[in-house]
Amino acid sequence: LQALIDAAPAGAVVRLSAGEFRLAKPLVIRRDHVTLAGAGPERTRLVASFAGRDSAVVEVVGAVTPGQCYRLRGAVGADGTRLELDGMAPLPGASVMLTAANDDAFLDGLGAITWRQAQPELRRTLGMVTASAGSVVELADPVGFALPAGARLCPRELRRGVALRGFSVVYDIGGAPDPADYTNAR
Repeated sequence: LQALIDAAPAGAVVRLSAGEFRLAKPLVIRRDHVTLAGAGPERTRLVASFAGRDSAVVEVVGAVTPGQCYRLRGAVGADGTRLELDGMAPLPGASVMLTAANDDAFLDGLGAITWRQAQPELRRTLGMVTASAGSVVELADPVGFALPAGARLCPRELRRGVALRGFSVVYDIGGAPDPADYTNAR
C-alpha cells in the first residue's frame, strides 16, 4: 500500500477495496495531490497493529529543511503572535511549526518522568508568518498555548490536495495496557 501511494502520479486516487488492511507501520504521505479512498467507513478498515511511538496510522508529512530551525529568545503566552528568534526570521507567507518540550506545568499534574521521556515534544502547533523584520516574526493567529524560551520554530513545507476518505481506522495492539505504565509503549 505504501508503494502504491509513493508511486501514484499527481492527482491520482489510490482506491482501497472493501475489507481489512492490516498495517505493521504507519502509512506516510509525503507528496501533494493524492487521495486515499476506501469503499466506505463500514466496508474498508485500516487496522494498525504496530507498537511503539508511531504517531499516526496515516500521516501526512510536510518537509522541514535541516538546519533551518530557530529557538525562541523569550517565552510567549497562549495569545502571543509576536516571537523573537535567535536568527533571521522566515519571510511572510512561510508556514512554520512550533514545538516545545514537556514540563510539569504543561503535563498538569501527570509529571511522570517516563511520560516526559516518551513524548519529548507534545506541544506542537502550525502557524503562518504574516510579517518579519530581522529576528522578529509575527504570526497570523495566536500560538494557542504558552511556549517557553528555547521552544523551536521550524519552517515547514505543507502538503496540498491530500484527501483521506471512505475508511475507518482501528487500533489492534493486542491485550490491555498496563494501567501503571504511562509511556507510549504500545
